[in-house]
Amino acid sequence: MQSLILISIVVVSTLAALVATVRSGFVPRDGWRPALWTALGLIGASAVFFVLNLTIGVAAILLVRSVTPLFVSIYVLNDVTLVGLSLLQGLVFGVWYRDSMQD
Repeated sequence: MQSLILISIVVVSTLAALVATVRSGFVPRDGWRPALWTALGLIGASAVFFVLNLTIGVAAILLVRSVTPLFVSIYVLNDVTLVGLSLLQGLVFGVWYRDSMQD
């Protein structure tokens, strides 16, 4: 039930943004497909950064465990902050890469 509520909220906000955009008189030249492909590319870049961050984190924790007497739990990586930061990394990298390709 909670998932349905969250999806409903996202659908309503998307429709509201669409209605507000159309009423303002702004009509995108290329339609919605380029925006969808850009969004999917940015999500993909974020996913790559998330996997890379997890890999580096696990390697660092295993290194600390093997070199020092300290025990660091892998569960340290089980934090939603890592997802948010990876998303931010992917967005910034994707926009930077796209902008550098247009020059």
